[in-house]
Amino acid sequence: MNYPFENHKSLNSFLQFLKWFVLLATYSFLGYKLYTFEHYEAFLKHFQHPSPNQYFWLLIVFVLLPLNIFLETAKWQKIVEKTEHIPFRRALNAVLAGFATGFITPNRIGDMAGRMLYISPANRKISAVYSLLNSFTQNYSIAVIGLPAAGWYFLILKNSKSDFQQYFILITIFILISTTIYFFLPKIVLLFNNHNKLKPFKRISDLETTDLMRIIIYSVLRFMVFSIQFFGVLQFFGVELSLFEALVSIPTSYLFVTFTPSLAFSEAAIRSSYAVLIIGAFSDNIVGIAFAGFLLWAINFVLPMLIGSRLIVNTK
Repeated sequence: MNYPFENHKSLNSFLQFLKWFVLLATYSFLGYKLYTFEHYEAFLKHFQHPSPNQYFWLLIVFVLLPLNIFLETAKWQKIVEKTEHIPFRRALNAVLAGFATGFITPNRIGDMAGRMLYISPANRKISAVYSLLNSFTQNYSIAVIGLPAAGWYFLILKNSKSDFQQYFILITIFILISTTIYFFLPKIVLLFNNHNKLKPFKRISDLETTDLMRIIIYSVLRFMVFSIQFFGVLQFFGVELSLFEALVSIPTSYLFVTFTPSLAFSEAAIRSSYAVLIIGAFSDNIVGIAFAGFLLWAINFVLPMLIGSRLIVNTK
């Protein structure tokens, strides 16, 4: 990609330095994570003689990965279309590059840097705002599904319906308020239209209700996809869960992972820890639960990150 600003040598040199620094840090952290993993022998045993049923579930997990990425790409394309029409291939590259730049930043906030590479320079400020909106919609979807699931989960553990009724009222209020804010966001932005520091947010006012609805649908569908993937890796490692147990424990686990401050490269340990803590209430296969969290992290994040880092290398 050739943009006018690349003729400025100082800026170009800085961006080149930043690109290689991100790549070095990303691979260093990944190497450290893989080097310090102490259970390879037990982990690889599960791949030696899996049953046809285990093969089936592992295949499902890998087959759903492209769908996972497709939904995120379609969502990003929809979010930015009011400002810049980008083809699907370019939006896909932006999403994959975001996996690489988000790997070494808290809660993947660096994702926006990778996506900026595939937006024209004039629109890069607003693209940062769009990245925040993209993260908000995914987290919103996880919260809307995860909070009721967490209520059912703790109801099962505590067997106290009175506590659940109070909890249900609170989450209902939260969902109503957050949903109202989301769908009125374009109008809210217009109220601050003259504020200089908030000018990059102005383009959000161009989003219509149908646009906001489609963005949320993409987010919910993506959450459903990686929830099925989680169930798939649990089945591969022999973790037996009923459908109801999966419906309450998996969204609850994602809820805690999503809203726990972390770096993406350390997410495997956090994901596995929460999985053991939450899903372990329904299964004694603690080792299988921990390995499931690690494998899902490797499939859903490390693989796209490796592809994204390759794209960054080839980007000027």
